[in-house]
Amino acid sequence: FSATRPEAAQKLEVLARVLASFDERRPMVVLGGSAFKSLRLPDEVRAFYLDSSPTAVVSTIERLLYQS
Repeated sequence: FSATRPEAAQKLEVLARVLASFDERRPMVVLGGSAFKSLRLPDEVRAFYLDSSPTAVVSTIERLLYQS
C-alpha cells in the first residue's frame, strides 16, 4: 500500500481486524509513502515500511519476496 496523505493511511487501521481472519500464514504488508512516516499499523500486523531511494526499495521488495 502507498499513501501520501495521513487520512488515506488511517483507513488501513482496520487491516489488523481483516488479517486476524486469516489462518497462521498471514500475508505480509508492505507500506510506503510519506503518510507512513508518522503512522504505524498495530504491532500484530506484519508490516514492512519502505522509506528510502527507489533502488533500495526495489532491493527490499525483492528480498521480501524471496523470503516469503
